Amino acid sequence: MSDQQFQRPENRVFRRTELSTRMQIVVEDFGGSGSAARVAEGQMVDVGVGGLLARVGESLAEGTLCTVRFTEPEVGALEARGYVRRMRSDERGFLVGIEFESHMEALRRPADEDQMEGFDLGSTKILVVDDEPSVVELLYRFLTSRGCEVHTATSGEEALEALRNAPHDITLLDLKMPGMGGLEVLETIREENLDAGTVWAVSGYATDAEAREALSHGAADFISKPLDLKYLEWSMQLHRAAS
Repeated sequence: MSDQQFQRPENRVFRRTELSTRMQIVVEDFGGSGSAARVAEGQMVDVGVGGLLARVGESLAEGTLCTVRFTEPEVGALEARGYVRRMRSDERGFLVGIEFESHMEALRRPADEDQMEGFDLGSTKILVVDDEPSVVELLYRFLTSRGCEVHTATSGEEALEALRNAPHDITLLDLKMPGMGGLEVLETIREENLDAGTVWAVSGYATDAEAREALSHGAADFISKPLDLKYLEWSMQLHRAAS
């Protein structure tokens, strides 16, 4: 079985990364045996909002409760608690899939030197629209840390109400939401001539056709979940600089 097959694409948990990040997996419950907490060293293979895939030097039983910790200059610090959901061995050791029990406690964020010099997002007014609370909080914390004024909505109806009340510089719009989806929101924005600023379409499950339709309805860019915050910031800086 390949690393790619070992992932869980149906839940879009992981994002391929080229980072050779070393990490610590603090084992709190070794398979429910009651053993004392210990630390397993590992190397990241994939990381996303919902979990990660790591290569470790020892076996970890499925169901093991653990805390993942790492610090990497490019992506920042992460500490998240979760459970081992998948485990397999190969000639290089053990490959373990860990699913976080909640959203990340520390955000991946671009290194300062990776930002476009002269073009920052300070004071940018952003509307985040997503029905997943963990995604809303992830974006809220990340964007406010960059100096943005962030407003949130958890449905298409809430998003339109926010836009009717005040213009925004940027709108991050999830395409797949219960009730009024992102494409319908884009159509209403155009019909009512609402000032949503530059719109980024966001989705973890949209087809290529839906992504193209979002762009044809006025979205400036499309970004898939799990969110690549570094790319998102770069794309927003680029569009803000050109506006």
